[in-house]
Amino acid sequence: MADNQMRNDDGLSFNKVSDVDNWLKTVGKHFIELSDDNKNRTLDYLIQNSGAKQLYHLSEKLNCLLKRDFLKLLPPEMSFYLLKFLDPKSLLACCQVSRYWNKTVNSCVDCWKRSCEKIGVKITDGVTSAKEYKKLFTTVYARQINLDNGTAFTAEYLHGHTDRVMAIYYHNGLLATGSDDRTVRLWDCETGQCLKIYNTHTVADVKFDSKQLVTASFDNTAACWDLATGVRMRHYRGHVGAVFTVDFNEDVDILVTGGIDYTIKIWMFSEALLLHSLNTYNAGWITKVLIHRADMNSKQFSIVCIDFSYIYVWNIAGHHKVSDFKGWPAAHSCFVPTLLKHGQDLYCCVSDIQHSIFSIQKNSLVESSASDVQPVLYPKAGIQAMLGIGNQFRMFLSDAPVDHYKIDIVNHNSKRLCSIKLPDCRPTKRGSTFTLGERGWFDGFDGVNDKGVFFAASLRDHSIYMLKWKPRCNKQEVGSLNDKRSSGLEMSNTDSFQKLSVE
Repeated sequence: MADNQMRNDDGLSFNKVSDVDNWLKTVGKHFIELSDDNKNRTLDYLIQNSGAKQLYHLSEKLNCLLKRDFLKLLPPEMSFYLLKFLDPKSLLACCQVSRYWNKTVNSCVDCWKRSCEKIGVKITDGVTSAKEYKKLFTTVYARQINLDNGTAFTAEYLHGHTDRVMAIYYHNGLLATGSDDRTVRLWDCETGQCLKIYNTHTVADVKFDSKQLVTASFDNTAACWDLATGVRMRHYRGHVGAVFTVDFNEDVDILVTGGIDYTIKIWMFSEALLLHSLNTYNAGWITKVLIHRADMNSKQFSIVCIDFSYIYVWNIAGHHKVSDFKGWPAAHSCFVPTLLKHGQDLYCCVSDIQHSIFSIQKNSLVESSASDVQPVLYPKAGIQAMLGIGNQFRMFLSDAPVDHYKIDIVNHNSKRLCSIKLPDCRPTKRGSTFTLGERGWFDGFDGVNDKGVFFAASLRDHSIYMLKWKPRCNKQEVGSLNDKRSSGLEMSNTDSFQKLSVE
């Protein structure tokens, strides 16, 4: 029989295409009226009575109907608009659908820029293309996966002191540690080697720059030492109790000290000459002093100090004159009050019912709720101190089980990125026994600033515990993030992305 003929169950044949069309229309009308179950039975019957050509024809039709690529049917502008609604994990999954999808997704600048913003990436002016945004995203995402699974850092222990270490300070790859053994040790953080030992006095606080090292001591004095030779250049005498804190600024020739005698003393740095002795009028030990310049274009500086109950600000005019004393009460608690520098801003973090944060702006103290600075959201655990703050992340020292401490890193919405348990540290109410390393990542990861020293603290056995960022994964490993084939991207933790700051 010819190909254009069709025989029915009664042996009748159709010799014209029009006859076939009419017959199909009649069958189609009856088919539409059937229930879903009967429609399926009809299709099953037709499939059973189909030959190889019919089955092949059916597979081709089904492939087009069931696997229709709607993204190909849309104009690029509409495709980009729809892709912007996807979260970063879904975007990575879309890259695996087909070459066309991969090309389309990787061409959407807004998608990858938004993905970077969601996980706290610091975007620089040089990043403009979708390829650059995606590379930055995958690099930072890989680092945050490391944070989540506890593989972001390496730990080192520095040994040498023979008595408790009460002061730690980090600067440009070097770590200074001051001890009751009457020495200050200067360490190379890259190699872990002790570069120099300074024979000093008991040390309560320490700071240094490229030329000199200054110490505050429990012997009621402060001192300045030559960084290269270790020779004491100046001795600052005047306190009648232990000196807990010190800061200096060579540009304005000022050194500031504070201690157990409730006074803040301002000295001429170059001559060790006492210029002013400021009384806080409150029975509180001075735990931290800082010389702060809010505006880099201004020559005006402020002296900011805190005790366990109050924050004080003095403005320094020309010729080292002091004016505009102001104090703000902060509630008593186990929280360690801290002064944190962030760019040109200085934050005074205290603990009360609202967990307030203050910002020093234009030489005045402004509460966060009344300024452009976002209030800090604290985790609900037992917080001991706020260690760092930036545009994207904050870092806290908090209680851990069995008399240990831990570090919590959270984003600005208080979503925790990671929690790091510390060994048996030696905490103080002054916060002098721990220090941050490199701090650029607080404003967001940029694929470069997660390196070097992360954190250091003194331990009860007189050693130093130092955490350093592990080197980032190489380009091949970063690129392989986009080649994972499973729906969970075959990461170390399928749900790890939800734990990051993407919500």
